[in-house]
Amino acid sequence: MESESAPSSRFRELLQEVAAGVPDAADKIVSEYGVHILRAVRRRMNRGIREQFDSEDFAQAVWASFFGHLSIVSRFGSEEELAGFLCRMASNKVIDAGRRRPPTAGTAGSAGCSHRQRSSSGSRRTSPSFSAHSQSVCCGK
Repeated sequence: MESESAPSSRFRELLQEVAAGVPDAADKIVSEYGVHILRAVRRRMNRGIREQFDSEDFAQAVWASFFGHLSIVSRFGSEEELAGFLCRMASNKVIDAGRRRPPTAGTAGSAGCSHRQRSSSGSRRTSPSFSAHSQSVCCGK
């Protein structure tokens, strides 16, 4: 029984530290759950989205939303709930970006988009925006 409560206790302690703003706790939660976010993002990205966005941009948008609303931390009773919430938020950010994509006339993107920027590789990339709707994702199943 102790082995079941120990991970749960560590998880709750980690969430309390994150809510308190402990930098090491933030680093730990990003390293432990970041892979789940990237997997959810990459699963949702179609070719058109991949040509405009980088999966890391979406992951950063998820973390910015999460750390911008630390009051939600108390909602999570288990690691699975947190992972599910982060994955749903990631998925919703990709879906929202796809909806906001300007219509294309046979091209991969719109040259007039004001949100475009050059990545270090020289390709055109767009950073996903942080809409209020995306930040208020429900963690229910």
